[in-house]
Amino acid sequence: MAWDDALDEMVLVVPLSATSASSGQTWIWGKNMWMPKGGHTPFLANGLALGYDAAEHTLVGVSCCGTTQTSSGVGTTETWRWGGSVWQHLVVTSNPIAAALLGLVWDSASQSLLLGAQKTFGSPQAALLWRLANHEWVPLNGASDPDISSGDTLVNTTVGVALLVGSANVVTESSTPIHMWLWAGSAWEPLG
Repeated sequence: MAWDDALDEMVLVVPLSATSASSGQTWIWGKNMWMPKGGHTPFLANGLALGYDAAEHTLVGVSCCGTTQTSSGVGTTETWRWGGSVWQHLVVTSNPIAAALLGLVWDSASQSLLLGAQKTFGSPQAALLWRLANHEWVPLNGASDPDISSGDTLVNTTVGVALLVGSANVVTESSTPIHMWLWAGSAWEPLG
């Protein structure tokens, strides 16, 4: 679910299920109820991130692990734009390859959308980050990338783009610490 600033409406996407190709739908919140909008969605159930592209004034959806998915669940992402009634496939170069998506958020510092992802399932690994620029996903990773695991998320905050990471290496009897990292334009910096 994401807010479409250009159309001034909340958009909810229900991805395709494994058993029904007609199950995926896009819904718009209208006053006090959800209303279906457009045809069936092109998104698979195993990965979808939505974010508003302020430069293009449109809602963007990135679906994970589509037709080129391997047996390990890793696959090529696809990028889509919401036109208000139908999802349009956006042809981009250098589609990221991922196992899971961490989020799709607007970065006001670089004036672009950032996509966070996990490369493979399993043990902790460096967070992957891309920037959408002129119909191309540009990798932004560096040596200081934090280790992530499934369930971690990329968010937009008042101070910039942050990554919330649950510590996969530290296990206590009562809780798992959450760490926050801030994207500084060329590297992740730990907060706190």
